[in-house]
Amino acid sequence: TRTLVDLGVDGLVLIGTQAGWPTLAEVAEIVPTVAVAWRDLDLPHVDTVANDDLMGGALATRHLLELGHRRIAHIAGHVPGSANAVGALRRRGYEDTMRAAGLADQIRVEASDYTDDGGYRATVRLLRSAEPPTAIFAVDDVVCLGARAAAAEVGVDVPGALSLVGYDNSPLARLRSIWLTSVDSGGAEVGRLAARPLAARIDAPTGPAQVHLLAPTLQVRGTTGPR
Repeated sequence: TRTLVDLGVDGLVLIGTQAGWPTLAEVAEIVPTVAVAWRDLDLPHVDTVANDDLMGGALATRHLLELGHRRIAHIAGHVPGSANAVGALRRRGYEDTMRAAGLADQIRVEASDYTDDGGYRATVRLLRSAEPPTAIFAVDDVVCLGARAAAAEVGVDVPGALSLVGYDNSPLARLRSIWLTSVDSGGAEVGRLAARPLAARIDAPTGPAQVHLLAPTLQVRGTTGPR
């Protein structure tokens, strides 16, 4: 980043930057900057372009409700020492949609790190409970693959006895052998959209920071079915 600044670039698009990165505030004072896919920023002149994670959580949960599921659990993402706004928004989308459907008493959240092992362990806990869920919405596709592995190990059929929804519509989700229902966060389009606020930021570098959100879509595949 310092090399690019030294080369005199007119603007920077930073993808996946950690909010606590000390260089970010320093660089943003020198070069117009837009951050992509990070929702924890609180800098006065740095625009954010990201997926609408709150809407995505609601999309996933609503899909499961429309299939007749009521015992819907969520595996939430947890990053030690981080506010983790993305995971928190996806969880809130799930919880708000469950409450709107009159199912506040059915809200169940298991914490996981962003690994398949975390998803596996969270799902084992859910499936061993007195009233196991018939559907799980996981914070991302990798966690959801861990959930699928846990279901296979204990003999729970997907989607016959357990529906699974991931998030990000990753290349893994699109593999025919996996064929995972997933929320598409529009990663490529988010990247394209970053050029517009960057151009505006170059023209008005001291303007107030803005958040630009792209609406997600749901890609229904083979891991969800009727209750």
